[in-house]
Amino acid sequence: FTPYKVVFVNKYGALQDMYFTLMRRDSIETKHETFKRNIVNSTGGYNVRQHQTKTYNFQGTSSFTLNTPFVNEEFNETLEELMLSKKIWIVNPDDLLEVYPVVCTTKSLQKKTSNNDKLVQYEIGFKHAFDIINKVR
Repeated sequence: FTPYKVVFVNKYGALQDMYFTLMRRDSIETKHETFKRNIVNSTGGYNVRQHQTKTYNFQGTSSFTLNTPFVNEEFNETLEELMLSKKIWIVNPDDLLEVYPVVCTTKSLQKKTSNNDKLVQYEIGFKHAFDIINKVR
């Protein structure tokens, strides 16, 4: 498993690092709009290989989940700060100079304890804070 470094602004306003060393799952979500167009030419014929349904305005976002290593119960507070942080980045493990802004998509967290759960480990969801097709205006 590739270790991922997540950097976020904690409750004191300082940058804090958190490492996720277990499994990562990636996913993509796309959206687009469609309309029906006329494919009849001026002579009244049409080509059956031509698209009658036209698609446009493609948008896509990528998201992923990261898993923490087995941690102590004290780690719960750090995860709370991560989930409440307004600014989060992930560092590319292949090029440590590449940093991408992300948003935490995990909205709730069941706090685990070593007494109840034995081994404490979490899965946190993120999505990139930019679209796959860049439409910056």
